[in-house]
Amino acid sequence: MNKKIILLFLAASFILSLAFVIFFQFDLIGDEPQYYTLGYNLAKHATFSLSTDGALSKTTLREPLYPSYVAIVFLLTNYSVLAVKICQILFILLAALIGSKLAVRLFGEHFRGPVLIGILFFPTLLNFPQYLYSECLAVFLFMLFVYCEYSLLRNKNIRSAALTGIVYAALILCKVLMLYFIPVLIVMLLLYYREKKIILSHLLMLGVCLAVLFPWVLRNYGVTGRYCVSYGREINNIANRSLKQDLSSKEIAQEFVFDFSETLGKKIFPEAMNGVKAHSYTLRLVDKYDLEVSGLKASGMSDKQIGDKITGDFIGKVARHPFKYAVLTLPELIKMANFSYLPLLKDIPVIAFFQRYPWGGSILGALRLLFKLPGYVILYFVLYFFISNLGRMKDYALFLFLIGFVNIVPSLTYTEARYALVLIPLYVIFAWAGFRQLVLRRKRLTSNE
Repeated sequence: MNKKIILLFLAASFILSLAFVIFFQFDLIGDEPQYYTLGYNLAKHATFSLSTDGALSKTTLREPLYPSYVAIVFLLTNYSVLAVKICQILFILLAALIGSKLAVRLFGEHFRGPVLIGILFFPTLLNFPQYLYSECLAVFLFMLFVYCEYSLLRNKNIRSAALTGIVYAALILCKVLMLYFIPVLIVMLLLYYREKKIILSHLLMLGVCLAVLFPWVLRNYGVTGRYCVSYGREINNIANRSLKQDLSSKEIAQEFVFDFSETLGKKIFPEAMNGVKAHSYTLRLVDKYDLEVSGLKASGMSDKQIGDKITGDFIGKVARHPFKYAVLTLPELIKMANFSYLPLLKDIPVIAFFQRYPWGGSILGALRLLFKLPGYVILYFVLYFFISNLGRMKDYALFLFLIGFVNIVPSLTYTEARYALVLIPLYVIFAWAGFRQLVLRRKRLTSNE
């Protein structure tokens, strides 16, 4: 694939993504107002704060890198949210270029075109720059880390180790979840226990990573008394999962159906939405959690005490009902498997538009399903590839461990489909590899007959 064709595909992807950003500008919802406030306070007051009243109390609720990006764009564009979203498209384009380059290193030049096109025109990635979320930056940093780590396993030199450590730290400062990949990485390195250069280079890499993280961790210790990259949001996830441990058998069944499809859930269990203020069934427990936290604060408990209590209650519930906890982990994994979706179809104004018409809800459900089903096909080919290549585990261990980690660890508490966005470029690479392998295998079987 020559450079002119690559540039043409990049331009086409940029224009399509830009259309989403420009023509669907809705009010900020969910986590978006927090990212806006953090970016604004950083740009205006050089303070990492969620305060909107001028008090500017410091916070540890979010990782710092994405708000810093928002702040930089705000300073350059006179606080333009639209500019932040347009620039996010570039992160997806860069991730696609890195993904295609990685595919070439893994499987050869003939993979460049299909992988590049697959990532650039993946509907979820085309649509997501429309939102003030950290996922676009995370997709780029994740792919950069994967590429650097893959190179380090082969180069084993000081320069690669230092670069990988810096990139890994940046990824953690964008998505703190990746901090917990360190134990998994150590387990993976057991496959290379005889190769001292790989072990030593990774010790250096982790040292550089921790050195980069240290100033921010130290800052947070001064704020909360905890050594952390961020603190507070994981308590929300634990509380949400803790409330699910109290669900009845019928409510657990509803959880499975609604996590697969909200439209299907409303058809099968119409009574489940009774009294639910949130537009989504899966968000219904937020109201209960907010009420619980308000009650604990009213009793005079500090944020640290509330966090410790919620965590302790959750651990106790899991210890008493481990099987129920395991069963309730499956719906979270289902949500992670729903990575192929069009975020636009979940926006409240779009939902309201369809609900104006008698068959609008069914049409909306069908559209969602249309975008969701290809994801399951992709997962099938990804699984086919890894199962077919178990004998070459060492060659693909990094990717298998990363895919497993990103899917499983968030599912232990609470997930959303967008948490799996960072994996889409890897899914495209290995789904294409699995598809080609299946086709070639069938050709060989046919020729032998």
